Amino acid sequence: MRQDPVWPTLAFIHGFLGRAADWDRVVSQQFRKVAWDLFARGQENQRWDLPLLAERVNGDASVESAPRVLIGYSLGGRIALHALLDRPQAWSGAVIISAHPGLSNPSEKIERIQSDEAWARRFETENWEALMASWNAQGVFARGDRLERFEEDFSRVSLAGALRGCSLGLQRDLRQELKKLDLPILWMVGEKDQKYLGLARDFANSHPRVELEVVAEAAHRVPWDRPIEFGLRLERFLRRLALLVVWGWIASCIHLERYTERWALAAAPSDCAAVCVPLSEAMKTQKKRESELIDLQATHRKFLATLDATQTENRKNANANLEIVSGRIQAVLKDQRAIRMKQKRNHCGRCDSRS
Repeated sequence: MRQDPVWPTLAFIHGFLGRAADWDRVVSQQFRKVAWDLFARGQENQRWDLPLLAERVNGDASVESAPRVLIGYSLGGRIALHALLDRPQAWSGAVIISAHPGLSNPSEKIERIQSDEAWARRFETENWEALMASWNAQGVFARGDRLERFEEDFSRVSLAGALRGCSLGLQRDLRQELKKLDLPILWMVGEKDQKYLGLARDFANSHPRVELEVVAEAAHRVPWDRPIEFGLRLERFLRRLALLVVWGWIASCIHLERYTERWALAAAPSDCAAVCVPLSEAMKTQKKRESELIDLQATHRKFLATLDATQTENRKNANANLEIVSGRIQAVLKDQRAIRMKQKRNHCGRCDSRS
């Protein structure tokens, strides 16, 4: 599918035991995407430290000139938070999914470090199938979708290194720092993920630019538990983000126009040569900005039309699938009725008389 230029570039960071390809299951192909594979084989020399990983993310993203939105899930969400604090100017907004801003209680930190160390040792030595069964049996995952994981897709060294080096127990509490972050953030959490739901609500209530989305019937793995709902809420957030970009351009053009007027009024008539040349340059800049604004408004109208068309197509596909399923159900019911009628015709009645 052709990628539409009206969307920003989306940068995805997966969680622990995640892969870059996981996002292809839940994100439309119309988006321009970059995604990191943190645990693939061949990356055993990676240093597992949250600030260093955030620096890597910001460095890779800096090659993109288009507006960028950072999206991180679970461990990837914690990396994303560090990246936003490290270089907020690199991002237009962020989507944080099922992530923890940090522990504040020292005893909880120690307990988490010990727990992650125990898991790290298991990832180094234990049978893969038994290990995956134990990992998915944890309460935070128990009520949601289970992503199938194959040992050949991962480096056990990297997985163990991440558990040790990126343990939540080693992370500083980011709550106070994040309050100073002047960026629109969509914070998503599953309705069934009670622990992270409470954290998300507390944090969203204290941050003026954080918008909380609680996804019904989802647990910790929100995008994969409820992919359609996740996609719709992501598009809705990106649409609002595009409106903010447009109004930012409008405000900057109005500011330049008022500045130019004040400049002309403040100048003395005798200073015509000193004023007119720079004033002329300022007016040229103003006209260029106005032209860019007109182009941006046209692009935004195209953006809205594309979004409406996408949502209409999604509804059509859903209705078509529903009709197919309903048809199959009706066919099964019809076959069952036919079988019962045949059994009734062939029934001799002796069984009833014996009972």
